[in-house]
Amino acid sequence: MQLSLDLLRRQKVVLRSVPGVPRHAPMTVDLETGAYWQTEVGGAALGWAVPEEPGEPLERVPTDWTFPAGVLEGIARLAPFWEHVAETLTQDNVNLNAGQYTCTPDNKPIIGPCADVPGLYLSLGYSGHGIMASPGAGRLLADLIGAPHADAENPFSYQRFATEDAGVRAERIVI
Repeated sequence: MQLSLDLLRRQKVVLRSVPGVPRHAPMTVDLETGAYWQTEVGGAALGWAVPEEPGEPLERVPTDWTFPAGVLEGIARLAPFWEHVAETLTQDNVNLNAGQYTCTPDNKPIIGPCADVPGLYLSLGYSGHGIMASPGAGRLLADLIGAPHADAENPFSYQRFATEDAGVRAERIVI
């Protein structure tokens, strides 16, 4: 069985012990660039979905130490106090990590029965939104297990990628 999935590296910067970050500020996202920040205990978490080519599955996803400067520049566009914060940062209070998001071509998850393997149900490809989507996905999956014929009406069925007309990529992850 082949599923059309991409693995995309995503990085996050956590700044520790950073004075000047408003403690009760809401999560802020620049809809034009995708850069975001939110307060964390004593600091902030920053991110940006920088476009990258899909990669292979990695046990340890490498980080790019130019990323923090880029994301700081992106969020300073929204909140100029970040320019001052950036000037005071040291490597000791910057924590950078990376992981991989599993994404489908339409950025919607695959939820439902696998036609190729009777009894196998799928719930994957959340593009980094798995925690937020899991309650609804669990409900949908339970409903589909109870009434498998309902998959024909399921907008998250993996059958939506069954034909090349659906935009399935040539490179696929085989499970």
